[in-house]
Amino acid sequence: MIFDKYFRYKLNKVLKFGVFSFFVFFFIIKFIISADFGVQKMFFSFLYGVSIGLIYEYTNTKKFYSLSLFFRNIIRISLLLLSIFILIFVFKYLDSIYNLKDIKITKLGFDKDFIFLLINIFIVTAVIVLFIELEKHLGNNFILNFIVSKYNRPIEQERVIMFLDLKDSTTIAEKIGNNKFVEFINMCYDIMSKSIINTDAQILKYVGDEVILTWEKSKGIKNSNCINFYFNYYNDLQENKSEFIEKFGFFPVFKAGSHVGFVTAAFLGSIKKQMDYSGDVMNTTARIESICNKHDASFLISGDLFNSLPNSTEFKYTDLGNMDLKGKLTQTKVYKADKN
Repeated sequence: MIFDKYFRYKLNKVLKFGVFSFFVFFFIIKFIISADFGVQKMFFSFLYGVSIGLIYEYTNTKKFYSLSLFFRNIIRISLLLLSIFILIFVFKYLDSIYNLKDIKITKLGFDKDFIFLLINIFIVTAVIVLFIELEKHLGNNFILNFIVSKYNRPIEQERVIMFLDLKDSTTIAEKIGNNKFVEFINMCYDIMSKSIINTDAQILKYVGDEVILTWEKSKGIKNSNCINFYFNYYNDLQENKSEFIEKFGFFPVFKAGSHVGFVTAAFLGSIKKQMDYSGDVMNTTARIESICNKHDASFLISGDLFNSLPNSTEFKYTDLGNMDLKGKLTQTKVYKADKN
C-alpha cells in the first residue's frame, strides 16, 4: 500500500516542520521585528519549513549512510541554501505577476529587508534543527510529557512489552570490529523504523544490540500488531540481505520475547532524566526472550499475551507448556509464534 502508516508518518513529520517554521517566523516578525505578517510571509515561512523537513528526510535515507555526519550536514546546508533562493525566485516571479506588496522578501539585493530575511532564516533554521535533533534523541513525546509533568509521579499502565535481541552479536562484533558493528546495528535499527510506525510500536530504549519495544495494550493487540511487527521486520531485513552480506559479511537475525501486563511508568534520575517502565512484566519479558535459543525459537510470547490476541489464521502458535523462568516463583505458559 503506497499510503501506509509509514508514508503518512513521514508526510506528517514534514508538514509539522512547515507549521513549526510558520510559528517561529510569526513570532520573530510580529514581536521582535514588529513588522506585518502578510500572506506572502505565511506561505514563505511554511514552505521553508517543509523544505527543511524534506531535506532532512532525504539525507537520512540509505544512500547517505556511507557519508560522515560532517559531509551529510554540508549537503544539508547546500540544499537549504538552494531551497532559500528557489523560494525567493518563486515569490519574486509571483510578485511580478500579482504585485504582492505586503512582503518585501522578493528583493535579491543586499538591502536592509534582505539582510533581515537572512537573519530570520538563520534563526528559524537553528530552532528547527534543534527541535529535530531533540525529537530524534529524546523521542516524539518526551518533551511534551516532560512539560506537562505526565510521568513525574508513577503511573500504572497496561502495555505489551517486547525484548528484541540480535543473535550472535558477540561473534559478529569480533569479526567485523566495533566501529563496523555500530554501523551494522544502526542499519538494522533504521530498517526497523517502517515496522515500528506501521504497527504503532514505541521504542522504550536501546540496550546495545537489544531494543525494548512497547505498545499500549489496545494498540498492541489490535490486528495482532505486536506479532506483525516481528514478522514485518523479518521481511524488511530479508529484502536487504544482499546489502548486509556485501557490506558486512553477516546477516542479522533477531530473537524476541513478548508479554503483556501492568507496568509502572515514571521519569527516573536527577542529573539525566529518562522515562522508563518497571515491574514484573519487564522481568518476565526479558526471561522469555532469554530462552529462545534453548527452544530453537525466534519469537516466544507469554500465555497472557496469547489469550489477549484476536483469532487469526495468519499466525501459528505452538504451546510449549509452563516454564520455570529464572527469578520467577510461579511458572509461565509460553508459546512459540510463527507465520503461517
